[in-house]
Amino acid sequence: MNNMFIGHKLIESKKECTLILYLEPQLAEFALDFLKKNETNKDKKSVSLEKSISEYISEAHR
Repeated sequence: MNNMFIGHKLIESKKECTLILYLEPQLAEFALDFLKKNETNKDKKSVSLEKSISEYISEAHR
């Protein structure tokens, strides 16, 4: 189970859908640290975040 997200909200309109992911509050404290690491090593961190999001969505819709 993915511990990065605690919930989500789907907002649907006629043309598109927006998915809002709610982060675990304790992880939000480290947002600046995450961004700094992401700037120094974009490929690895970006894939990690994208993978976490994909896993969360897959788990949420089983």
